[in-house]
Amino acid sequence: MKRRYQVIILLIMVLGLMGCGIRKETVQDTPEESKEVSKDHQDKKEIRIIIDEVAFQAEFYDNDSVKALINEMPFTLNMEDFSHQEKVASIPFDLPKTQTERPDMIQAGEIYIWSGNSLVLFYTTFQNSYGGYVPIGRILDTDTLTDALGSGNAEVLFEVK
Repeated sequence: MKRRYQVIILLIMVLGLMGCGIRKETVQDTPEESKEVSKDHQDKKEIRIIIDEVAFQAEFYDNDSVKALINEMPFTLNMEDFSHQEKVASIPFDLPKTQTERPDMIQAGEIYIWSGNSLVLFYTTFQNSYGGYVPIGRILDTDTLTDALGSGNAEVLFEVK
């Protein structure tokens, strides 16, 4: 009988140690999974944005909204000025629901979807307190962006490079 208890205890210890080994592998896999989750802004697509015959190179992030936008390219939007800091236009096609965020700071050249169906192109940098943004991408060189967009409405062409 004593031998039986020793075997059971030994079996429990072996299984416990095996469980520790599995736990260790899971912990090692976790950083890889975290990299893939944060990779949305690392995998980028090259896009050309043309404003008043001036071409700007942009990189678009890898998310479901971007994939839908790219599938519709090329397209032109008549973008209206809003608050002397951004151009905004309704998108004439549906986009998938995507998790939104509230960036603390918005940089000139950043592109977002707001409120599910509005594409927003920012041409100034400012502190932000609003949420509901889906990050789409950014224009790489913004030196002449404000001049190209002008003070009123702007026709903006989006196409895959």
